[in-house]
Amino acid sequence: MSLFAEARAATADQLTAFELIPRAALELALADVPGTIDPIEAPYPWYVLLEMSSSESESGIRGLLERLVGTALEEGFVGDGVIAESGAQAKALWRIREAIVEAQNYSGSIKHDVAVPVSRVAEFINRATLLVSERLPGIRPVAFGHIGDGNIHFNLTQPEVRTGMPIWRAGRSSTTSSTVSCASSRARSAPNTVSAGSSATRSPTTNRRSRSS
Repeated sequence: MSLFAEARAATADQLTAFELIPRAALELALADVPGTIDPIEAPYPWYVLLEMSSSESESGIRGLLERLVGTALEEGFVGDGVIAESGAQAKALWRIREAIVEAQNYSGSIKHDVAVPVSRVAEFINRATLLVSERLPGIRPVAFGHIGDGNIHFNLTQPEVRTGMPIWRAGRSSTTSSTVSCASSRARSAPNTVSAGSSATRSPTTNRRSRSS
């Protein structure tokens, strides 16, 4: 959550998106949704898709974003990052977020929308992942979403099987409210976009517009 706090403090109302994406979700999208890109050469456990926007053409967003990423790299909040150089590159980064939802339709996922205080997002993800993994061996928790409003999609993807048949499949969706926090890096800004990778212990998080789970 350190990156999110830094981004919010540095950009104020220009921060329009901060989407948390786990590597597990990215790999599902890469495997099942054509056109999905892997934005950073080396894999990281978590990513953040960060967007900054302004109605003014001379807002200095690009410089602000570069300084934010530079500071995050120096302080160890992220391990790597990429800034979109065009509208097409920014669209490709956002396509990753959209492809994650599509990919879970092919893998058999039970979907949960969980409302969590922003300060406890990391705690929730860590504890919930541990608990469901203990109760359902082989389950693949996929936690992603809008960090800025504490809305986490905590989806449970069925274990991988070699038979080609799903172990279980369910279309139910639920909304829960609880207390909890944490982790990842990837970023974008309109029209500038940035993507960054971070370790599981220290990472970033965000919020754009309402997106499906």
